[in-house]
Amino acid sequence: MKKSFIPISKQSKKAQKTYHSGQRSTWGILNPATRTMPNGKAYNRKKQKANDRSGRESSFDSPPLSFCPFLLINPRGSKNILS
Repeated sequence: MKKSFIPISKQSKKAQKTYHSGQRSTWGILNPATRTMPNGKAYNRKKQKANDRSGRESSFDSPPLSFCPFLLINPRGSKNILS
């Protein structure tokens, strides 16, 4: 015997739920949400606060390093470049 057609609106809530859940499908590995890359040139308040909390000073605040020519090492040997 063939099942008679019953419209979805006339079916029970449980039957409607199973029908509609069967109609829906997943996106799989795709994510349909639109994402944008943050602008690197724009001011970022969170980034600034994180830098302030970590105690890092900017390169302008730190004292300059003195140049020491004795630290230059010749790549071919252990002699200094200036000697």
